Amino acid sequence: VNPEDALVYDIGAKNGGKPVQPNSRVEVKVPVSFSEDVQVYSIKNGAVTKLDSSVSGGKVVFRTNSLSTFVIGTKPTPQHSLSVNTESTRVSVDGGASVVSYSGSFAEGTKVVLVAQPDDGYTFTGYYIGGSLLSSEPRLEYSVTSDASIRAVSEPAKYQVRLSGDDCAIYVNGRNVGGSFDERLEIGTHVQANAVALEGYTVSGWSGTFQSKDSVCDFFVNGDVDVKAVTEAAVNGTVKVTVKLVLSGPAADDYGSIFVGSKEVGTTYIVTLETEGAPATVSVLIPSGYLFDGWMYEGMTYQSKSLAIKAGSDDMEVVGMVVSAPSHMMRVVAEGGTVYMDGEATDRMEVKEGVSVILSQVPEDGYRFVGWFVGDGCVSTSEHYNAIMGTSDVTYEARYSKTVYDVDLTAINATLVVDGVSCGGSYQGTVPEGGEMVFEAVPAEGFVFDSWILNGELYSKSKITVKGVSSDIVATAKAVPAPMCSIAVSINDGTIEYGGEDVGAHAVIEVREGQSVTLKAKPDYGYAFRYWVSGDRVLSSKAEYTFSAPGDMSVSAVVESTLRDVTVKAANGGLIINSVNVGSEYRTKLYLGEDLVVNAAPGPGYTFSRWDVNGKIYGAEYQSLRIVMGSSDILAVAEMAPMEDSTLQVVVLNGTVRVNGEDCGSSYSAVASAGEEYTLVAVPDNGYSFDHWIIDRDTSDYQQITVTMGTDHVNVSAVMKKNDVHRLTVSIQNGKLYLDEVDKGSKIDVYVEDKQIVKIKATPDAGYALAGWYEGSEAVYFGTEYELQIEGDVDLVVKTLPSP
Repeated sequence: VNPEDALVYDIGAKNGGKPVQPNSRVEVKVPVSFSEDVQVYSIKNGAVTKLDSSVSGGKVVFRTNSLSTFVIGTKPTPQHSLSVNTESTRVSVDGGASVVSYSGSFAEGTKVVLVAQPDDGYTFTGYYIGGSLLSSEPRLEYSVTSDASIRAVSEPAKYQVRLSGDDCAIYVNGRNVGGSFDERLEIGTHVQANAVALEGYTVSGWSGTFQSKDSVCDFFVNGDVDVKAVTEAAVNGTVKVTVKLVLSGPAADDYGSIFVGSKEVGTTYIVTLETEGAPATVSVLIPSGYLFDGWMYEGMTYQSKSLAIKAGSDDMEVVGMVVSAPSHMMRVVAEGGTVYMDGEATDRMEVKEGVSVILSQVPEDGYRFVGWFVGDGCVSTSEHYNAIMGTSDVTYEARYSKTVYDVDLTAINATLVVDGVSCGGSYQGTVPEGGEMVFEAVPAEGFVFDSWILNGELYSKSKITVKGVSSDIVATAKAVPAPMCSIAVSINDGTIEYGGEDVGAHAVIEVREGQSVTLKAKPDYGYAFRYWVSGDRVLSSKAEYTFSAPGDMSVSAVVESTLRDVTVKAANGGLIINSVNVGSEYRTKLYLGEDLVVNAAPGPGYTFSRWDVNGKIYGAEYQSLRIVMGSSDILAVAEMAPMEDSTLQVVVLNGTVRVNGEDCGSSYSAVASAGEEYTLVAVPDNGYSFDHWIIDRDTSDYQQITVTMGTDHVNVSAVMKKNDVHRLTVSIQNGKLYLDEVDKGSKIDVYVEDKQIVKIKATPDAGYALAGWYEGSEAVYFGTEYELQIEGDVDLVVKTLPSP
């Protein structure tokens, strides 16, 4: 429907407050302001249905079985496209600007006014649809009823041209038209009329639109033309003279023209001359590539291109002879560009004498055109040159100067650094004219710079700057072996490594000056590296020291002992070290990185509380303490706390404890009666194994122990040790692997605890069969399920073969 006047209604009904639908068709009447082309649509749940309707008394009436949304409106007016194209014409549409093409959309029945304006020199022909003419008038009122494409056409303007004359024959552009000519010709047409008088008459000129004082009237049509040849009766007799220009040799379209005064009349000219009257003067213009060979006139030959012809006693013929000019070879050479001869990419062409050839050129990258030369003489500095062929072979040269120069650098026993960038042992590049370039030779290890040879000249500095570049740069740098020098190295309490080899505690190394030297200090056990020195100067604080040898020198590695004191004390208890009760105080010495594991064993009536290690507190969960030696002495004190009477205290680190068959976690405590027994089993966490029990100040290596309570307190702790782990890698081609029944794809890569038993299953892909389990090149198993105990790193490959 037309959106400009459409109405939308939501129509519903309720019964008892609830929406209802009618039991049968209902009639709906809606007031509207329109009376024709009315349409009604219902919309329900997105579905659109057109309903029958009528209009009466200002209301639209329709019937429906379902109340919903209704859209009421008039039919939309159809739209049609209209395009206008032109030929030598501009068109204005409904008064708009004149354009060469137009496209638009209009409602059906719209009237569109087109006004055509032909281009200058053209006349409007008409409006066309397809091949049918709509109108030949410039103004067209067109009623749109369907899609349409209109052409507005104009053709070149034509004007009436009339030529006439008495007692003469008229030639129009070489064609004899008799005594008159009357035609319509397009604007711009060239007309050359030659009036040839009949016998007894002469032509003195033309009168009318264009005027002439001789027998030739020459003009271009730009409007209506009406001219007449003026003839006079001859006093004496008359003769007809025919002048021709003839080419000797192969035919050609243009080999020259005859001129009468300033008027070109082609290759044939006819004129009537009066006996004893004034002569007629003709001349010729010969194009390049041809030569005029003279006039033949009454048995005589005249070499001049201009000829005065006098009437004889009879009609006569005057013939001008033209011959082809001889040809010579024109060559073009160019170093630094590409040359073209008359637009063709060639370097030679055979050219007739007098014929011109346009020479052009395109410089290559890095070159600038200088000029065209013949020998050493410059004939032109223009990029295009009109070269005229002379009487002999000729060679033109396109000369260039460089705008980019080549650079070729080489270094012997050295590395090139060009404009700050390292380039290895050679460099090839370019530099713009007038530019600047900096290059340097850095000697290789063990070599010293000697010299540069730059474009034949010797330079002693390793770094060269070239400014205002005006030529190619070719340079070679040379470095020579450096003199030998001695490096004395030493270390107390250790050895020194040089070049990947141990040279001991004292050595002398022979190297070349400037050579890179890397020394590595390897202190003995219990010693730490501090720094490298040469005399009283510290060189480096890193154990691996690299430097460039300056000459003879001594280098020493300074180390110091890392042995430090360790003191461990226990108040109200003892200390267990390596399963031995060492009492309440223990002293030893440890080197940097060494460790000591000590367990606090509370005395009767006490339980472990905490460790105090150099002022740092570790809580009750650290009853078993690992001490790692650092850079200073260590004092560790185990502190105990009193227990309640007849108390059993059990602590397990990295595991749990089962008491009388019941899992009690990582700790257990109980107030016990004298004679009561407790069976304790230490259960290590994953990754750990049982080491020993500490019962008060005693130890036991049995994983299950029985404690019989008396009247005193009892402290029990289980010590675990971390298991070793090993790497297990297994791979298969054309199959899958399962580890403990878990799909691992084609590769297993896991860490497994020492002594653990694993089950691996290999399943080949369809079309393949198992060939065996291999460790390296050795076959270790041939079944599909492999069970093994891990006691070290394992790397297996399961091989398969195509099934037979």
